[in-house]
Amino acid sequence: DMALVFKDADAISVSDIDGSTLTTQLTVVKGTVTVTLGSTGAALSAGVNGSPTLSLTGTAAQVNLALATLKYQGNKDYFGADTLTVLTTDAEGLTDADPVALTVNPVNDAPILTAVGNLGYKEASPGVLMDPLLTISDVDDTTLASATVSIESSVAGDVLGFAAQGGIVGEFDAVQGVLRLSGDAPV
Repeated sequence: DMALVFKDADAISVSDIDGSTLTTQLTVVKGTVTVTLGSTGAALSAGVNGSPTLSLTGTAAQVNLALATLKYQGNKDYFGADTLTVLTTDAEGLTDADPVALTVNPVNDAPILTAVGNLGYKEASPGVLMDPLLTISDVDDTTLASATVSIESSVAGDVLGFAAQGGIVGEFDAVQGVLRLSGDAPV
């Protein structure tokens, strides 16, 4: 999942007509916020980077330099709406709160293959069942459409076999040493 960087048209900045020291609190619900302080002059006065809430303290210019590095990262596998609340307080205790609507788009996470056993095979031996406890899961899809299984160092005569089942069929390419599985089946 990719981080959202607030820059250009999405840049967030603060100001104070009195020019006093400001504290700007950044809060999200469904993710984390991070800034790079470097030589900005701003200080992290509460919270920590990579958490749902942190506060910056400094002049408006210092806080704005830090805000120019602001990144939002949605929680793992989360997609949907979130809100970044920017709450700025000046030295006199006056506050300004600004909500920023965020939309976290889903990403296609790769399926995960879990093998329980190891395949031991000796050349010219009869065929062996690869792993009867092999499982495939996909956090963002309940149906898989295809897969490939390959022999890393295939030689003439090597074969990968597959018995069609559950709507999945297999075709072995002996030249490439690749078994292509196709069809739709629930994970």
